[in-house]
Parts: sequence; structure tokens; C-alpha cells
Amino acid sequence: MDDIYTKKDIYDLVRDYYSKVDFDIPLIQRREIAFQNWGEAGIRDRHRYFQTNEDLKRYLSQVPKAAAFHSVGYYLDPLEKQFSKKTLKGFDFIFDIDADNLQGEDYLEKLGELCLMAKRLIDTFLVKHFGIPKENIRI
Repeated sequence: MDDIYTKKDIYDLVRDYYSKVDFDIPLIQRREIAFQNWGEAGIRDRHRYFQTNEDLKRYLSQVPKAAAFHSVGYYLDPLEKQFSKKTLKGFDFIFDIDADNLQGEDYLEKLGELCLMAKRLIDTFLVKHFGIPKENIRI
């Protein structure tokens, strides 16, 4: 018989996950952290701040959230609620390569095609054209 999970079981599983995961968010102390609460649509708990990845891990293992997000931007004051007053200091350059628009074949072939697209993006554009060192690129 298949296991049937209750809402509390899911909550406990998420709490357990957050207690074991090692977050690797560069410059977390300069990012806005936001959460989606259980039973709520969208992100309503935002403008949060954590000094370290370990602080975020500790918080989420005590108060597990349905989803957690961090800003792409780095701010002088990530706690400020008005974006115009946060003082943007920089940001990550991010590409999201999705498989939903690839045609035919099976899933593994689509993943292979995505890997080739990512490699081409990195080698041809980021490294060769823009001169970004590979050691500055995170995948």
C-alpha cells in the first residue's frame, strides 16, 4: 500500500529538508529574501534579511515555508520595503533555459539539448564574446 501523507507530514518533511540543506547564496547579507507561506497564493512574506546562509537554514528549519526565494539584486538595505530606497549595488546575470518549447523526442534527449544550449551560451557568448572568466560562472 502506498504511503499517504497528511499536511503535517509534508510540513515536517520540508522542515527536515531545510535542516539538512546547505544553502550557497553568494552575498546573502545583501539580498532580499522572500517566502511563500503555506496556504497562500504568491509571495507575501518578503523584504527579509539574513546575515549568513546558516542563519537562513536555521530559520527555515524552525519555521518551514512552502517556498523560499532570494533576489537577483544586491542591495545596501535589503530590509527596506520601498525598492527605490533599497539602493541597488549590483545584480546577478541569470539565464533560465526551459525545456517546454523543445519539440519531439523524449525527456533525456531534451535534457541533452538543454545542456548543449547552455554550453554554447557559456562558451560562445559569456566567455568568448563578453570575456567573462569561467570561474565567475555558476551553474
